[in-house]
Amino acid sequence: MKKTTLAIDIGSSKVVAVLAKNDSELNINILGTGISNSSGIFKGAISNIEEATTCVNYAISLAKKTYSEEIDNTIVSISSKNSKSIRSSGSINIPNGIVTETEINQVLQMAIYNASIIPEYEVINAIPINFKIDDMEIKNPLNINGTRLEVFVYIITAKKTTITNLRTVLKDVKTNSINFVVDAYASSLALLNEHQKN
Repeated sequence: MKKTTLAIDIGSSKVVAVLAKNDSELNINILGTGISNSSGIFKGAISNIEEATTCVNYAISLAKKTYSEEIDNTIVSISSKNSKSIRSSGSINIPNGIVTETEINQVLQMAIYNASIIPEYEVINAIPINFKIDDMEIKNPLNINGTRLEVFVYIITAKKTTITNLRTVLKDVKTNSINFVVDAYASSLALLNEHQKN
């Protein structure tokens, strides 16, 4: 399925926005880019809403110069200085004997529920480290038969105030959803090979 994604990196020195769309073979086509000098941003956090909104919207407007349709997904990178990470695990029974996307989502939610998350923080990423089906370790449990599914996850949380301020800055962006990712994790996905990631 073809989707349009707006990626925004909000830094203390500059804001970068990239608009891209994947084709039917999941190749990524860049539709536009925009760069703006940062203002109202200090150490990766919003220090002035109006100034930050102006510079972020300017970068986005440059990226969207030739694109007027609604954006399917917006991904915003946040500074790892405003994040904390914890490990957790969760397990569920597999009612129909085969693992579907539903069971995978349920066991991830169970791991998040079991985590000791500081009240001032909220979950932005839950990264599976590994899965187990009936005590057998497995990389991808989808469509595997079993009776019990377990997951071990690395949960990344960010300060609620940081996320709230970023949502305020991005309130004028016409998008179906806004997701956040810690900058260090985003960089690792882009730069590391499979062996290094493991």
